[in-house]
Amino acid sequence: MARKSLVAEVADALLDRIVSGDLEVGAALPSEAEIGETYDVSRVTVREALRVLTTQGIVRVTSGIGSIVTPLEQWQSLPAILRYRSARGDDGDVATQLLSVRRMFETEAAALAAGRLTAAALDELAECVERMRSGAEDPDRARSAMDHHMQQTMDDLHAFVLAR
Repeated sequence: MARKSLVAEVADALLDRIVSGDLEVGAALPSEAEIGETYDVSRVTVREALRVLTTQGIVRVTSGIGSIVTPLEQWQSLPAILRYRSARGDDGDVATQLLSVRRMFETEAAALAAGRLTAAALDELAECVERMRSGAEDPDRARSAMDHHMQQTMDDLHAFVLAR
């Protein structure tokens, strides 16, 4: 398995603090200097980690004020949202909601795709089904596959539906 970059490690550590409740919604994150000292990284690394969290909608960086944790409704990263909700013990509700959303999107997507299916796409689909089957034995692997699939669905929604 590939080692995570320092930027990813710092972003993940800050997300852990948010998910755990150590940093509440609306709370200011420590200064860049404090974060750098805590994780023994440069300010450039800290800024990049904050940029990752900002891109995901998890924090808002305001010049002269600092970085603030945003409300969950503004988050754009499905894995981060699921992590947050799971830490609060409501992942059963989240799973039910996700399945409902997936059914809505996937039913229509399947109908559209069926009319455009190529032999190569059919082979790729067979590989996906096999990965799903093999993941059924490992709940963490199955959850990871579901998270990845939902993030792709969200990315596609933003790119092909909401962008129009």
